[in-house]
Amino acid sequence: MKPRTNQNAGEHGSVLLVSLGTALIIGATLASYLLLVQNQSASVARSQVWNDTMVVTEAGVEDALQLVNKHAATPNLPGWTNDAAADNWSIAGNVYSVRRYIGGQTNVYYDAYITNLVQGQAILAIGHAPLPSYYGQAAAPALFAAAGLSIDHDVALMRRVIIQTTNDP
Repeated sequence: MKPRTNQNAGEHGSVLLVSLGTALIIGATLASYLLLVQNQSASVARSQVWNDTMVVTEAGVEDALQLVNKHAATPNLPGWTNDAAADNWSIAGNVYSVRRYIGGQTNVYYDAYITNLVQGQAILAIGHAPLPSYYGQAAAPALFAAAGLSIDHDVALMRRVIIQTTNDP
């Protein structure tokens, strides 16, 4: 009896290698797509918080302008003391300041400052808003690409606006 040899034995190994290579390519493509989706989600979260901090900062500007406009006929800050204290503004020399929390949250707030200058009042408003809790500290340095941005240790964003007012007769 003569033993039979399989002449196609080499082809079976190449089919396995092609299948393994195809699975590897599909896996790498899926992993890169999932990484892209994760980065896009983080980018959207940063953008939303960045926009939220501007809204909070604008609320601080509006609050300060309200106090300035309330006393438009009295251009000097010392004449505002009683009304400013009634509106919860703190007074230190010629600087009036207030911190207000938005929506009952302790991590979304603004600080507003009014300083009396010769040419008019200067308003500084600083808005704070936290990053989403899943975002974490590791990816925070990428946020430094935007101007005027800083990051607190609590992983919160902060935006500042400075306004110089004038007395317009």
